[in-house]
Amino acid sequence: MFFDYYKKERKQILVKGEINNEPYAGGYVLAPEKGIWDDICIWDYTSKFPSCMMAFNIGADTRIGRLKPEYINTYHKKNSKGVLVRYDEIHIRDSYLDIEFIDNDGIEQKITKEHIVSANGIIYGKNHYSSLHEIVFKLFNGRVIQKNIASEMDAMYQRVKETRNYEDYGKRLMELGVSESLIDSNDVDRILSEINASKDNAKNLSEALKIQLNSTYGVIGYIMFVLYDRDTADSVTAQSRSLIQYTISKINDYFSTVTDNNFWNDEESQKRMQLFGNFTLPRAEVIEMKPKIVKYADTDSIMGSLKWFYEIFNWESDIENGVIDFEAIRRDVKDISRLSIENYKGNKKSYYKVCFMLAFNHYVMQPFFNKIFIEYTRKHNAYDVKQDNSPSF
Repeated sequence: MFFDYYKKERKQILVKGEINNEPYAGGYVLAPEKGIWDDICIWDYTSKFPSCMMAFNIGADTRIGRLKPEYINTYHKKNSKGVLVRYDEIHIRDSYLDIEFIDNDGIEQKITKEHIVSANGIIYGKNHYSSLHEIVFKLFNGRVIQKNIASEMDAMYQRVKETRNYEDYGKRLMELGVSESLIDSNDVDRILSEINASKDNAKNLSEALKIQLNSTYGVIGYIMFVLYDRDTADSVTAQSRSLIQYTISKINDYFSTVTDNNFWNDEESQKRMQLFGNFTLPRAEVIEMKPKIVKYADTDSIMGSLKWFYEIFNWESDIENGVIDFEAIRRDVKDISRLSIENYKGNKKSYYKVCFMLAFNHYVMQPFFNKIFIEYTRKHNAYDVKQDNSPSF
């Protein structure tokens, strides 16, 4: 894949250079908080390592230097295999503009907006996308397309099955390879079979692209790979650790402290909270005594409990009494629209609680994550959107 890219896109032939087989650090794991925790939500980054590669334009062909040592905290620690590994972590700052780095030619320069500062101190340029960025984006975008086709086919299948009418989908079916003669045959069962086959094909392609996408990180960390570079591979895992630690810190600060610009005095949050019915904001001292939300994290997932948020509201009774327009929420939040009380054997309490968690994630958590990911990428001068203008994370 990389050989083809360099040959076709850059008219270059790859030749392996010297190998630096010094080990580098892996992902981040937050030790689980002891206890039994209810109402756990899992927040998972979408293709986290590939997303880091794109947002930070990581690649041996875009690496232009390294921060001066005084801006990097370097220490050694044993990994899970008992091997002593070097960790390079840049000092946390509000901005990295105008601090010094040493470029590939040994010349001291200052960080500008054209320099991306990675979490291990390696500096990447923005004058062109790295080969890694380009390849990963094509795989990522291809997977999104196939996932969308699968969803489209699923909705089409359900609609045609219910109505026994596929007239509105004829053009789209032909685009997907269904013959005009079959479309004209009015054989609904065969059409349904073709739609189902298209859905399965899109799902299979999506999974294949996912494996390729995730394997791009694996291969750049393999010392026999022609483009292997220890610092580049380390940038990916360092960035992953930095991002998840930043996210955990922001979650706990935003929801568990009473300071300016946090959840409890954010007007936009309060407007969204009104969707959940009547509630009484706890006193500041009560909020700060509550346990932290985040209970555990591992590489690309964060797990937290929303139990005491649920307890603030009268969600179930407000739905029953018509205070909350639950049908509007069902229409707006796809994950809720797919559920019914029968999924919970008629247990209203369990059903409504799950719906609350899904709605809270949709209206409160997702906007919060979008905001902090933009803050994070901009602080490092990284890309906050992909090539297609979708969010980087």
